[in-house]
Amino acid sequence: MAKKRSKIFDELERIAPLVPTPMYWLDTNYVILGGNDVCLEAIGSKANSMSEALVGKTYYEYYPKEIADELTRLAKIVLDKKQSTKTEEKIIDVTTGKARYYETGRAPLFGDNGELVGTICSAIEITGRIESELLELENQAHIIRAEADEEFRIRVGKMVHDIGAPVASIIALAKTGEYIPEAQRVALRNAGIRINDLTKNLLVQYEPNKDTEAAPNERRNLLVSDAINQILSEKRLQYYESLIKFETDFSQNNSHFIFTNIDAAAFKRALSNLINNSVDAFDGKAGIVTVKLECDTDSVYIIIKDNGKGIRPEVINKIMDNINVTDGKKGGHGLGLAQVRETLQLNDGKFKINSNVGVGTEITLTFPKATTPSWIADNIKVYADDIVVILDDDSSIHTAWESRFASDAPKLSGRLNHFESAQATIDFINNLPIDDKKKVFLLVDYELLHQKLTGLDVVEQTGITRSILVTSHNENLDIQAEAHKTHTKILPKLLVAEIPISVINIEDNAQNNGELRSYQKQVDMVVIDDNVMLTDTLGSTIFKNKNVDIYNDLQIFFANVKQYTKGTKFLIDNSYENYNGELREIRTLSAGFDLAKLLHEDGFTELYLFSGDTFKNIPDYLRVINKADIDKIEALIATDFEKHEKLDLGQQLLNIIENFNRLNSHMTGYNTFYEITDTVYEIKEKPAKIAAYLDKIEKIGENVRNDLQYEVFTISKARRIFNKEDTRENDLLECDFESNLIDSKLKFALNEKQSILNQDIKRTFKYMGNIIIVDMILLNLFKYSATQIQQSNRGQIDISINKHGKNNKFFLKYSAPGVKATTPENDSHYAKNYEFCKNAMHLFGGSLTTNILIDNSVEFILSFPKIQKG
Repeated sequence: MAKKRSKIFDELERIAPLVPTPMYWLDTNYVILGGNDVCLEAIGSKANSMSEALVGKTYYEYYPKEIADELTRLAKIVLDKKQSTKTEEKIIDVTTGKARYYETGRAPLFGDNGELVGTICSAIEITGRIESELLELENQAHIIRAEADEEFRIRVGKMVHDIGAPVASIIALAKTGEYIPEAQRVALRNAGIRINDLTKNLLVQYEPNKDTEAAPNERRNLLVSDAINQILSEKRLQYYESLIKFETDFSQNNSHFIFTNIDAAAFKRALSNLINNSVDAFDGKAGIVTVKLECDTDSVYIIIKDNGKGIRPEVINKIMDNINVTDGKKGGHGLGLAQVRETLQLNDGKFKINSNVGVGTEITLTFPKATTPSWIADNIKVYADDIVVILDDDSSIHTAWESRFASDAPKLSGRLNHFESAQATIDFINNLPIDDKKKVFLLVDYELLHQKLTGLDVVEQTGITRSILVTSHNENLDIQAEAHKTHTKILPKLLVAEIPISVINIEDNAQNNGELRSYQKQVDMVVIDDNVMLTDTLGSTIFKNKNVDIYNDLQIFFANVKQYTKGTKFLIDNSYENYNGELREIRTLSAGFDLAKLLHEDGFTELYLFSGDTFKNIPDYLRVINKADIDKIEALIATDFEKHEKLDLGQQLLNIIENFNRLNSHMTGYNTFYEITDTVYEIKEKPAKIAAYLDKIEKIGENVRNDLQYEVFTISKARRIFNKEDTRENDLLECDFESNLIDSKLKFALNEKQSILNQDIKRTFKYMGNIIIVDMILLNLFKYSATQIQQSNRGQIDISINKHGKNNKFFLKYSAPGVKATTPENDSHYAKNYEFCKNAMHLFGGSLTTNILIDNSVEFILSFPKIQKG
């Protein structure tokens, strides 16, 4: 006969829905008999009712064993003691997996005859309070840990600083110590590398990483050799007990100073993953992993080579087809190679594998080579009579420099001035005679322990313009910015042994009758300007068919100035972004004036300052030509210009006008045409034989002037549109889309290797908008498309239009075989620009959409409302 159900359970069924907090009850076998639906929310159940979720189940049928054990234990206490209890409990929400906390009351249930029939539970959530208390405890613990860590970090920092200089000294001595036997030099070098590995590992573990403050996924110029050495330092420690030997080879083309523009963190992870794969290839046996660094004009090559077991051809094929493989690696999932592929894709990189089973593997990563940044010191050039000053608070680095100069610059060896005190250095330099102070070349440490001044403070307080900061904090962006303010270059301390040192010999003045150099080369003009785009444009237009030497580097010009005759015309830029005061006679802030002064003192008379700025107090020997005055530059280079026939003058003016659009952007140079047409008016009354030319010039000049006035008008309209001033009626113009697709703009956006195959713009349409803003949109889209194509070195871009329907539509489609199709809104490097393009299209009542097509190509659609007639 079935046991009769106690009336207490029926009463609970009636009142449970009225209770606002979770409530449920169990029998003596810990089976849940009922409860209100508030319990469902508390446990994260998605069931429709309590009876569906829990009734008839034990804790073990719903919770993990450890939670079920605890809940059953608490219920058993109530049953055993027949007394109520109150506890705080942690429950895991089965939906979110997050912890929730409850204050739970439990009481025994008695039946109709007073017998024990079960347990009732009711709970109030206290998650907020518990998390607040835990957070407070965590904060207190964090403060305690932070204080202890900070004290320890200070000690680690001092120790690393104390060790850093001797390590650099050891490595330098091992490289240049010709009297040290080879075996001992190798031992010294290995010891130095080992100590450096240990100190770098300490810095990584205990020092806050201030040296890589670039945002995640942000590309920046990276010193590749430094990054490789960092990773190999970690690997030597990681595999310290293995039989693996790690080596580097940076012997080609002074590869220690190669840069690439890349996401540094992703690059280091990729390199780490590939080295791990090389180690796995030895299966615990002895072997060698070598990382080579090479470069050519455009590319950087990182080669990871091992003499392990090699990779089977079928596995290589899968890797190159982007299939994740592990080739027998225990516990591997191919995620390391996936990260490598992602890094390559996001940083314009390429991947190549050569492997022979039983012989070894060679993996080559290729990235675009970046221009050497202005802050890096990749060479030391000193004069034979320089006063070299070395400041470092560790005596061993002084030994390293003595060794380097003895090896590469023996003329200065033994005449180096060594200091360990910042203040003593400042006093020494500032007390030198003015002429001697100009000869100071300063090599200075940044971090000077227990001194109030840094190395850059010394540079600033002495005013030295030729200085190099020798520091282990070369990646610190703040230090780079601070060094830039004083035009100080930076040398990573461990590259003291690698940086080339050369001595510039100065000819004796007396032997050359006061002249510094001799001259013999004859040219029409010499141009010194660091703006490569400008000089290339001049070279292909008004300098075409002329004998003009162009220098984009002030130092290179200075080394070659001895070639030129005294009557040479020099067109000299005033400021140079790529010059950091390496020449003691030429200051960074007035480089053009200083160079002109030197040339004047050396007997040159044809000196022209080429600048867009205005100046006061111009020296008598120097004349200024504005960079917008293209006609004056052409007049300057013309042979005996004043003696030319007026007919030749007219033809030259005509050439200037016809070349104008190649020499000037939207906002520069239009005043030139006012000057041209004014000149035309002035000579209009001259001999009749040139009247026809002058009429033609006048007409073209007037047309160009009108075009430029319209362009300036369009730019002002664009500004008002961006300022959201009266957009629709007053500022939107009727534009011809074909005018947005001139060749010069496309060449600007695309690499010359690419081609636009389907330029279907003959059936072009007009739109209400602003030509300048649409130019910006198109250039962004073309640039993104070209970037994707360049990853595969092949591909094409098609453009077309469609005037059917309510809108005029412009289609830009690109395809890049072998590269996964992506869209700019999903690319962190382009998402912001793409958002600008979409918002700009909305200004015209239009839209921009992107589609990935079935053939792996990507299509951008610009849609403009049709212009309403009438």
